[in-house]
Amino acid sequence: MSAQTFRVRDPNYLERIKAVFARQGFLHYIGAWIEEVAPGRCVIAAKLRDELSQQNGFFHGGLMGTIADAAGASATSTLIEADQSLLTVEYKINFLAPAKGHLLKAIGEVVRAGRTLTVCQVTLLTVDDAGKEHQCGLATVTMMTLTSRGDHK
Repeated sequence: MSAQTFRVRDPNYLERIKAVFARQGFLHYIGAWIEEVAPGRCVIAAKLRDELSQQNGFFHGGLMGTIADAAGASATSTLIEADQSLLTVEYKINFLAPAKGHLLKAIGEVVRAGRTLTVCQVTLLTVDDAGKEHQCGLATVTMMTLTSRGDHK
């Protein structure tokens, strides 16, 4: 994707994203973590374990969808106001190759940030034992910006 310049509305977006991420029990359960965050971009990763694989030992498609959604949401979250929150409207994944490797990464990048809806493209990569990355999927994630923070406690 081409580099875009985004207007950051909350200078403390990183702390807010980490706090929201930490409150997501399912992401904690699967062992996902934030690897990188920048305006309009977020990388989420997870290591392969038996509980996260499908019958052939590859990463399960449900896990791929989960971290694609989280990467798109976190990338979008870098661009919203501190008092706003997000909900996923839709996501679609194309599985391009078996997700085999020891690590799965979802690289979420904002394509268009609108007032209400933001569209992200998420590239899904596996990392093999030699450290080489292989694209295994491509997702489109659409997020809705809410005017009040529903994601804080």
